[in-house]
Amino acid sequence: MEFLRDEGFIVYSDTADKGIDASFSKVRLTSKGLAAMQRLPPTIDPSRKSVGDTLVEIARGTFTAAAQQTVQSALGAVFGG
Repeated sequence: MEFLRDEGFIVYSDTADKGIDASFSKVRLTSKGLAAMQRLPPTIDPSRKSVGDTLVEIARGTFTAAAQQTVQSALGAVFGG
């Protein structure tokens, strides 16, 4: 962990110097760490759809398919198809 911090890939709060067990808290990647992973977090990746957007698309697609089926059935009943 110290190597990653020293190289600028992560930042963290070292709780060992505060009388707490030798552990690391509040660890997070820096921009350099994210770049090394060649990835952005989903919250700032504009090309990724949110879960809400995906659910809306699914609901619209389901509604559209159901509406098409209803219209086809109604027309079939009217025209004997």
